[in-house]
Amino acid sequence: MSGMVIKRRPEKRLAKLIWLPGGRTVAAIEADVIARLEALQGVCASAIRDKVQEIARLAAGAGRPPKPEGLDRLYSLSNEVIGLSGAAELEDLGMAALSFCRLLDGFRSGAAWSAASYDVHLAALQLLAQPDSTLSPEARAEMVEGLQSVVLRTAG
Repeated sequence: MSGMVIKRRPEKRLAKLIWLPGGRTVAAIEADVIARLEALQGVCASAIRDKVQEIARLAAGAGRPPKPEGLDRLYSLSNEVIGLSGAAELEDLGMAALSFCRLLDGFRSGAAWSAASYDVHLAALQLLAQPDSTLSPEARAEMVEGLQSVVLRTAG
């Protein structure tokens, strides 16, 4: 016969807030979450700009084509931009970073090097990361769409 089994259930704080007498409403909790996320937008946007600047510095110092470790670092930084873009409400920048990751992944997997594809991605990331950009949402979306078609042609 085996030993005693102890089952533990983690406390569900959200459920507790909703169901306890005098607890909070879902609407109130949602408003608090939205306020907290809005407070993080600026921090995340600043972190994204720093990552894009680091990508540009790394790309400028890397060879052409970059060595595998350079591609890996560029990929990692671009992936971090993707992760932060949702909280900063910069989805188009996140999609451009995703496109750059796909391009880099293609190069790592043996696709022929294309300086033009690489450079256009770097330029687009820098342009989309500018806080004072006057690009319309439509222009930003077209830019991302163009990057995706570049990847399909280059590393598809």
